[in-house]
Amino acid sequence: MNANNPDIEKAYTKCKAKAEMNGYEIFAIRGVSRCVTSKDGKAVDFKKYGASPYCKTDDQGHGVGIKRGRSNFVYTR
Repeated sequence: MNANNPDIEKAYTKCKAKAEMNGYEIFAIRGVSRCVTSKDGKAVDFKKYGASPYCKTDDQGHGVGIKRGRSNFVYTR
């Protein structure tokens, strides 16, 4: 995947499955395809830095961070 044309649904499906398997309440997609979460998989103050202009969304409303290491598209259950 690349930042110009990321496969957002693939990244979302993969990360969501991992989060659900581990019982996490929160996960994010960083740098187009990297799955990340909080230390314990629970919701934290992810609004601390506000919305990032470095995210890309698809028609389903799913998204990814497109700037390596600088933006996260956060999902919660």
